Amino acid sequence: MDHVLSDEPGSKEVNDMKFSAQLLLVVILINIGACAPPVSNSTEEEMNRSEEIGMPIYEQLPALKNEAMEGSTHAAMQLSLWYMKFMDEKEDRYWTQIGAENGSAVGQYNLGLALLSEPDPLKKSRGRYWLSKSANQGHKWAAEELAELDAAAKK
Repeated sequence: MDHVLSDEPGSKEVNDMKFSAQLLLVVILINIGACAPPVSNSTEEEMNRSEEIGMPIYEQLPALKNEAMEGSTHAAMQLSLWYMKFMDEKEDRYWTQIGAENGSAVGQYNLGLALLSEPDPLKKSRGRYWLSKSANQGHKWAAEELAELDAAAKK
């Protein structure tokens, strides 16, 4: 007898397929990151070409930092994006947190996900907090992530 996959939400087969797809995505992203040059090898020319793809250029960073510290969500998230591109995880996380604190729904969502991946239960709790803040602003993915967390907690 042939086995037919159930497509009902929450079925084991659907959950297994989702997990497999997520795992594959993580492996692909890790491999992409492993192929990227480290920050120390980024040339000034490459850093200044960032503007071509809508990112700030190196010379704009001090002004963006001032704007972000004065409350600009856009500036904070531009800094986060810049540091993510040049693989500086510490600075990326810092500016993502500033963006979240400044009210960026995207920053709140990204910070929430990052904290949920931490082993510390207090950080996981804080991750839920940031996802809630983001979802309350209408961020669809944050709301979906919270729903999945709530469903998992009920099992």
